[in-house]
Amino acid sequence: MAATMKDLAIETGLSLRVISKYFNGKPLRAANREKIEKAIIKCGYEINETARSLKTQKSYMVGVILPRLKNTYFTMITEIVQAKLSEAGYGTVVMCNSNDRAKQDGSIQFLLSKRVDAMLIVPADTSGRSFENAKKRNIPVVLLDKYIPDDYCDAIVINNREICRAAMKKLLGYGHTKIAVIVGNEGMYTADDRLAGCKAAFGDAGLPLSDDLITRTELRIPIVAEKVTELLKARKDITAIFASNYESMLGSIIALNRLNLSVPDDISLFGFDNLEFVDIVRPRLHIVAQPVQKIGEAAADILLKRLRGEMTGEGKMQVFDAEIMDGASIKDLR
Repeated sequence: MAATMKDLAIETGLSLRVISKYFNGKPLRAANREKIEKAIIKCGYEINETARSLKTQKSYMVGVILPRLKNTYFTMITEIVQAKLSEAGYGTVVMCNSNDRAKQDGSIQFLLSKRVDAMLIVPADTSGRSFENAKKRNIPVVLLDKYIPDDYCDAIVINNREICRAAMKKLLGYGHTKIAVIVGNEGMYTADDRLAGCKAAFGDAGLPLSDDLITRTELRIPIVAEKVTELLKARKDITAIFASNYESMLGSIIALNRLNLSVPDDISLFGFDNLEFVDIVRPRLHIVAQPVQKIGEAAADILLKRLRGEMTGEGKMQVFDAEIMDGASIKDLR
């Protein structure tokens, strides 16, 4: 005979009301949640998701749309979000937009057709038009990495301009002035903000950042690698690279390997994102490290507060401070 909620109540010593709160994704004491989850396994209780959805008019699913699953930075954040949502009784559906607006629109429509309760999205563009249907249905949308001037979506970003200004200032402080800046295409909030920070650092030093040192590119590692390879072949005077995100860092490393250029003896490299492989690369890179854990926890927190009605009104932007982690990848030219 199948286990019932009454069996769970007997096993845990908790009331049916508390058991019901668990299955409806309501806040619970950690100790009670742990008791219920152990009882579910012991009693072999199976949740009737269809019945629960009909009763609550909720799917208890959150859609997540990433640029690519290969991007370790975003998958690390997704793992953190997924764990916290699971604790609250929500599952996740992960999709990719490949930084393509049409694919993003299709993914959003698919998730809406599956009646997800909320969405976490790394947007492919900054127009905001993709989110109109979610807005009409009052589906909470939290954006990662990019800000869209829209009063509906919440957004989580880092201090892009300030941290890139600081990173470029460090390179300039070591005597580098011919610095290649690898950044995403024009019109993307994050890319534009990071480039503005680089230009500000040059301005602080009384120097121009010439356009021929700026490479704007689609953020696919093979494309970045090809563009950086071409740039370094054409510009022998470049002494350093500032890779302003995960893909541009990996693409730059591939380009340097192709050209048999050694870091920092032949060229200096300043990267982005404190990921596991940075501990493997030698010499250890100077990098901009984003607070992955804090960002993931904040994204989950906003989603749950919106879902529970604890957070209402216009979308809000939350800015986290990234930090510079020193390595040994910059040559001192002073």
